[in-house]
Amino acid sequence: MNFNTTRYYTLMGVDVNATQDEIKRAYRSLALQYHPDRNRDPEAPEMFKQIHEAYEVLSDEKKRKLYDQYGEEGLKLFDNGVLGEEAEMLALLFSGSLKIFACLFFLLVCVAILFPIFLVVKINHRVDWSWAKVFSPFWIIWGLVVLAMIIVAAVSRRMRSTVLMSKSVAILVFGALIVANLDHAIHIDWTVVFIPVYFLLAVNICSIIPNTIYSRYLKRLQGEKEYFNAATDYGLGYAGWLYRRYIFEAMEVWFIVFLVIRLDRIVTWSWWINAIPILVSMLIRLITIVADSKYLAKHTQGSESEEESSFNTFLICCYIILIIPIVIFLGLLVSYLNGKGFAIASVFIPIFIIAGILFCACCLLVPCLICCSPFGKDMEDGMFSGMQQDMFTVVNNRMQRPQKFLEAAGSNVSVSNNNNNTMEPTLSNV
Repeated sequence: MNFNTTRYYTLMGVDVNATQDEIKRAYRSLALQYHPDRNRDPEAPEMFKQIHEAYEVLSDEKKRKLYDQYGEEGLKLFDNGVLGEEAEMLALLFSGSLKIFACLFFLLVCVAILFPIFLVVKINHRVDWSWAKVFSPFWIIWGLVVLAMIIVAAVSRRMRSTVLMSKSVAILVFGALIVANLDHAIHIDWTVVFIPVYFLLAVNICSIIPNTIYSRYLKRLQGEKEYFNAATDYGLGYAGWLYRRYIFEAMEVWFIVFLVIRLDRIVTWSWWINAIPILVSMLIRLITIVADSKYLAKHTQGSESEEESSFNTFLICCYIILIIPIVIFLGLLVSYLNGKGFAIASVFIPIFIIAGILFCACCLLVPCLICCSPFGKDMEDGMFSGMQQDMFTVVNNRMQRPQKFLEAAGSNVSVSNNNNNTMEPTLSNV
């Protein structure tokens, strides 16, 4: 994967600190030089395409900032939604502060590891803590998540950001209801406790509906880039497309319904029946990943197809490795709930193994990231021409290089004003 953060600048023939005017002039010149109607060189169309792609990134402040920090492949991960819908906004908020973000992530991993430990000692009656104290790692981690989502929603002012914030708050409320019910602070059925989960399921299903209308499916078949994604239809046409989109939500509904009626003792069947939706969902997920990768390989060409194929193979291997301890944990947990005599500490062994591996990985990667960051000095300074700085970089520059900060702030203001007074060139102008 290519994380080069300077190729687009080299391609355009401009400096990494070039202003928008300089980038526009370079684009006009190169577009005239390599336009297929003017240049009969067989390589001209491909060169023109790359120049246009570079210009689209460098002329957009947000995309340029992400490119300067994460490179081409990193930018694609944000654009394609691989890292989540709001990953781009979070990346912008933490841009120039990757080391701080890495340290924060390491601390959160340490806190998360405490949660299963607290559960084990509580269930074994080794401590007489309330369930509110047992859930303290959850309050810390998810409280920070909710805070981040509130900031993202306030900054982006987009509907999907607001929805994401609402979902994170719903999960926090769900945790509070679980704790209150376990501590007997309230006396309600589990059917009522799961109301925030019903809300989450409804939001997820509603968010899928606009992407499953028939007209969108037809546009996808026509090869329109805006509507293309790697989701397969299993060769069943529109019916397969709907199945692919809704199958996992259906599995979630199945699992929640079975769980609630079992917790409220409406039924007293074996807990293995409750595990069926999870096991079936894992199998379908594996089949879907393989089918999606084949569909994507079929609709991509050349080196891009090879890269996608390698990435999907890696993804499939990671998924298989991940589900093995999860299936073992699920089997041990179900046996424990059915009264088979397993100790709760034994049930959590797979979780402790995963947590230990994650902790060791953080211990190795975080120091390397802090000591020798691969993203270069520009990311360290967080000083990109014409772009806003995040809070951490502002504080750092004020304290360590106040004169440089003031000069950079002045130049940023002037460049910002220039950007507001210029118009982006179109192909017709070229």
